[in-house]
Amino acid sequence: MSTSYGQFTLSHGGNRPRTAPAIAAVLWSVGLALMLAATRAPAAPSEQTAKPAPGEQTIEEKPRNVVAVFRLDGPVTEVPADDLQQMFGPPGASLKDLVMRLSKAASDPAVKAVVILPETGWLGSAQIEELSAAMALVRKQDKEVFVHADSLVLGQYLLACGASRISVVPTGMLLIPGLHASSLHVRGLLDKIGVKPDFLTEGAYKSAAELFMREHPSPEADEMMNWLMDSWYASFKEQIAQGRKADAAKVQGWLDNGLFTAEQAKASGLIDAVEQ
Repeated sequence: MSTSYGQFTLSHGGNRPRTAPAIAAVLWSVGLALMLAATRAPAAPSEQTAKPAPGEQTIEEKPRNVVAVFRLDGPVTEVPADDLQQMFGPPGASLKDLVMRLSKAASDPAVKAVVILPETGWLGSAQIEELSAAMALVRKQDKEVFVHADSLVLGQYLLACGASRISVVPTGMLLIPGLHASSLHVRGLLDKIGVKPDFLTEGAYKSAAELFMREHPSPEADEMMNWLMDSWYASFKEQIAQGRKADAAKVQGWLDNGLFTAEQAKASGLIDAVEQ
């Protein structure tokens, strides 16, 4: 049995030998591949740099000046997101990759500055601290870090405070009203449908079962929640004060006010510029 493809005939069985045109085509293909490989092979080091002719001036190539731009337009994950996860939500960047790229920008002599565009609010407090530390490493190398945004909420602003310069568009605003928290309790709902929860807890501060056992938090759970929120609030105020070189009273006033237009934020010292 044989199959014809144009002028070539290839054998699929039996003892009949291949026709001569097929063999010639194979040899021609091999030769063509070797010829292309030879033409694309890199030249030897001595051939790559042409020597200038006598009397000809050599032009030295100037080093490039690079500005590294980081656009944060999706969630920052703790591990690289796989393709399946990206099908069901906006693609994100891993925290490890961002920190590594910022570290490379700090050590690369070609990089003269870094621009960060915080377009996502999906940043945890620990992630903000790690990214701020990486930004501080860039600034230690005498390189400027610029943050520009349409608007800034509290998490984005905390990250921006690690920059050399913060700018917001004229129609933007800052929303930094501090923190709030709430807890969910479904005991009242369970009573209405005739369900009696039964949990065994150990210790006054073990409040996981309160979701089902109580209609409101216990004094111990309320104490722990307030302790946690107060510690976060104090940490955030310290980050803002250090980044903007402001005293604690001024930062407290900013947070008490909460909402600023771009021009008000510049006049108050929260940002450095209002620009497109």
